[in-house]
Amino acid sequence: MKILILTSATNPLAAHVALELAREEKFIVHMIFLNYKGSRGWRLKNIQKQIRQNGFDFIGIKLGDIISLWFRNLLRCMGMKLSPVFPVEVVNQENIPLKIIADINTPESISGLKKFAPDILITAGFGQILKQESLSIALQASINLHPGLLPQRPGSNPFRDVLMGGDLNAGVTVHRLTEKVDKGEILEQISYPVPENAGERKLRELATNAGAALLFKVVNRFSI
Repeated sequence: MKILILTSATNPLAAHVALELAREEKFIVHMIFLNYKGSRGWRLKNIQKQIRQNGFDFIGIKLGDIISLWFRNLLRCMGMKLSPVFPVEVVNQENIPLKIIADINTPESISGLKKFAPDILITAGFGQILKQESLSIALQASINLHPGLLPQRPGSNPFRDVLMGGDLNAGVTVHRLTEKVDKGEILEQISYPVPENAGERKLRELATNAGAALLFKVVNRFSI
């Protein structure tokens, strides 16, 4: 079964997913990373937009991931062996074919998707909305791993919304992809208590641990 994972180079949740799938002989895994191209002014505006939408804690965690990846690469250059934490590390360790693109919905990107002809297309922290032509490439299903409980907590940063809303439970959802964000049919969902004094980083850690197992369960269901 061919699996295509769309994510970013530093998304820990996607790294866990890719590692689980790549180690199963019945799955052929390819990955696509998103690489935004734009001027310095465009990048600054994008950061400002992310801060407005997701808050400073979210941006701080993202920057921390980039710094952590840089430091881990430095340690590897010094000869230290480290288990993969980020998708780009999984790609290198498991020799997963990788393509880096700026826009998933261009004719060139769609042509590449059609050539691979994935049975299942998975997004996890990808950052772009797939149009119907991209969604229809998968032979069996196009699904998303959302790090929050749907339909209560949609959006790119459900961790902040859980904390601000005083939710007693958080969770992870696997759902079918549609052009409407976080609106597709829910396939599987798991919830767990929000620990006392938890922050966004702790909630992301819980989602990472629970999400990979949940998605693996869904993918196996399609492979039967």
